[in-house]
Amino acid sequence: MTINYGIIKFEGDTYILKGKPQPTGATLNRNVYTNYNDAEEGEKYDFEMSAPVIDNEGVEWTMFWVFQDIKGKENSSYDSFDYNKVFCVMN
Repeated sequence: MTINYGIIKFEGDTYILKGKPQPTGATLNRNVYTNYNDAEEGEKYDFEMSAPVIDNEGVEWTMFWVFQDIKGKENSSYDSFDYNKVFCVMN
């Protein structure tokens, strides 16, 4: 039985979230993104989150998102981010 944390559509496919999205702690490409350690207090920084998902055929994948927050004024809950803006899906 798969626990359903939500359904997300990405690039024409439908995925069922098997777990809650969690921060990955990955260092993002500094040519494109500002990482937490590169931002000053009060500046925006980017961070990655991921969650296990399953597609309509039962294949398991990992879904990734890249979000932005403000250093020192972070959202107290990850629920405020738009998880419909998927970065990519990989297996």
